[in-house]
This record gives sequence, structure tokens and C-alpha cells, in this order.
Amino acid sequence: MSSTQQTIADLEPGNVSGELFFKNHIMSWRAQGSHLSLFQQVSKLPESSRSYAPGDSINRIDWKAYARSDQLIVRQRRVEAGARVAIAVDLSDSMIWPTAETFEHLNRESDRVVSKIEIAMRVSFDIAYQLSYFGDMVDFMICREDKNGDSSWYRRKFRGAGEVGLYFSECHKKKFAPDEITSHFEPVLTPEMSTYHLAIGVGDGLGSMDLLKFWGQARQRVFCHTLSSWELQCDWLKRDFCYFDENQKLLEFQGNVLTGDHFYERTIHSWLKEKYDLVAEHQGLYLRVTQKTPVNEFYKALCTGAHLIHEA
Repeated sequence: MSSTQQTIADLEPGNVSGELFFKNHIMSWRAQGSHLSLFQQVSKLPESSRSYAPGDSINRIDWKAYARSDQLIVRQRRVEAGARVAIAVDLSDSMIWPTAETFEHLNRESDRVVSKIEIAMRVSFDIAYQLSYFGDMVDFMICREDKNGDSSWYRRKFRGAGEVGLYFSECHKKKFAPDEITSHFEPVLTPEMSTYHLAIGVGDGLGSMDLLKFWGQARQRVFCHTLSSWELQCDWLKRDFCYFDENQKLLEFQGNVLTGDHFYERTIHSWLKEKYDLVAEHQGLYLRVTQKTPVNEFYKALCTGAHLIHEA
């Protein structure tokens, strides 16, 4: 599948088109004359090397060294500087939607079920992979709600892009179950964001993660607003898809209230505007994505610092 056709629902770490895109579009918000170069170019300094690890790109294998020693050796990229990056994913209960049961009720069993958790994990793992691949240090964090509605934080430090790819594969096999995702993370207190150059929050904006508190004093801020396309469209409110029972004609059609005077549309777009305005007010980058967002649009917005608002 070409990058122009691929959507977020199919995004995986190690996406070749993503590596090429990032290589050719160095992030526009890098700080001039500082050590904040993100998605950096390869340095002219001599390269180091290490043994090949599963998940490493085959393009980095030193084939001449393999011919001499019969061992797979990977060339390490030397960079002038690396940024400290924090990526936090909100795994509150609202992110579990939609479920297979939801699609069954809506008579849409033929549609592939892509929950907001899956969207968020695909996006965040890909960003973590690309940042690690190009030399930045990435702390991957998870925010979950406890029984009292308070935030619980978990963290994992990845030791390179290859490890990011392997862990994504494990999460994918477990169907991105929240308990499985956090099982290999360590519990931490609320992170001190003043130590990070770039902070990327990922979630639907409905959970317990306090975006402004997470951003803290980070120099660059991103909010990846991950939503299901079903939240942005009203097809599921139509008579054919809604919970309407012809045998109980006295019951009001549930969609009437929400579709009347475009109430749902106006309400959801008012809320979306509030989220966008909040991010813009704090000089952050706003990226709204669904499972249908083209990957190339996502890459372009992330690399150029242009806001992305995908409605489908």
C-alpha cells in the first residue's frame, strides 16, 4: 500500500515512507543554534557500530563487516545533539470506544473495528520510532484513570527504534488491551516536564490526563487529538443505524433529539474548537486524526509544524 493511500489505521513503526518523509522534511520548529534538532540529519562525525538487534532497519547493516566476520553489525548514526522527548498516551475508559459490540448494534459488522486506543498507540509508537531512529531520547508514558477518577502514570524508556517496533508488535498481538500495554511500564509520579524539550500528548481529550500540566515547561508542545470518525459524523444517528424498534412505535426514535437542528454536529464541533483554541493559546501544535486520516497528511503536519484538522 502506498503512502498516499495508507491511513492511520494501518500505521506501524518502521514505516519506510515515514523514514523517507522525515529525512526530507526536518522539523520546522527546531530551535536555532541550540541542541534541539529533531529528526536530525546524519552527522559528518565517524559512525560507531553495534550488533544487530531484531527490529533494526536492514538499511543500517554494515554488509562489508558481515562479509569479514559473518556477524550482523549495525552502523550507529552519530548526531550533533539529541532532544529529550516525552510522549504521553491517555488510556482512560473513553478511549476504548468503539467496540465490536458497538458495531454489532449499528449493523456494521463488516466494518473493521478500530478503537481510539488503537489509533493513539499506532500514532504514538510511530512517532517514538521515528524520533529514536533519528537520534532523540524518548520517554514513553501512559496515563490511566483509577477508581476515583484520578490519574495514574506509567513510564518506559526505549533503548532505540528497534525496541519500539518490537513492543508495538507485542501490543498489537494483545489487541492493544490497556492492561497489557502497561504491564511492561513502571509506575511513576506525575512527570516533571521542565526537563523535556518536546512534549507530545495523545488522546481524545475526555480522559483524566491534564494536558497543560503534562506539557509543563516543555519548549515545544503537541496535542494529537485521536478520535474515531464515528464521533465526527452523524451516520450512526440515522434511522437505519440507530436503536429503533419498529415493533415499539410509541417509543421516540432516539436520534431525533441529537439530529434535530443539527444539535449533535454543533455540540461536537463547539467542543473540538475549544480543544483547538486551548492548544493554540499555549503555542502548541494541534493534530486531529482518526483511523481514516491519510498517513502522508499526518507526517507533513508533524514535520512542518502545521495544524492538522481531519474531519472524516
